[in-house]
Amino acid sequence: MDFINLEKEYFINTYNRIPIMIEKGEGVYLYDSEGNKYLDFLSGIAVMALGYGHPAILNAVSKQIKSYIHVSNYYYMEPQIELAHKLI
Repeated sequence: MDFINLEKEYFINTYNRIPIMIEKGEGVYLYDSEGNKYLDFLSGIAVMALGYGHPAILNAVSKQIKSYIHVSNYYYMEPQIELAHKLI
């Protein structure tokens, strides 16, 4: 299936995309549908750059997801406060 052209049919074109179909990420690398390996220089766009598949991050995310994935910052969240305390 030609996903790139299909995407053009169903999505609003708000910016030009790189014509690469990403299939997986590992560490700091992305792999496309043809098996090519790319160093991901765009991973920080609108997210935190954490890489892909790091065991410590997978464990932390799995633990957190059991409570909640996302909550508005209008509420207090213990993990957020603990992280701020560690950083300061």
